Amino acid sequence: MPTDVPYLTVGATTLYLDIYVPAGTIKAMVLGMHGGIFQGDGDKTGLIDVATAFAADGYLTFCPNVRMYPDVYWPTQLSDAEACYAWIIAHCTDYGGDPLDADRGLWMLKRMHPGGIRGL
Repeated sequence: MPTDVPYLTVGATTLYLDIYVPAGTIKAMVLGMHGGIFQGDGDKTGLIDVATAFAADGYLTFCPNVRMYPDVYWPTQLSDAEACYAWIIAHCTDYGGDPLDADRGLWMLKRMHPGGIRGL
């Protein structure tokens, strides 16, 4: 499992994601975001068990960290998620994924960001 793969650098801050690759055929891709309200000490490592289970069931799973309040304010977290999606679309084939599968998942971000998704 590749860990701490950089997907975005903003100033001196680099954001990372972990990638859980299934052993067999990939059914689809999952973007796992840690819980909370985008503040405090949420971290992608809290998703290890669920991401491992998804991968064991055939899902290529990506778990990013995003910048959090109080260091940044909303909608910075959404911008980080958008950047992660763009990275997934650009790099998922390196892990056996299908960019069209990632594109189908963008509806979730589009609903959260009615003004459009920057960079996609």
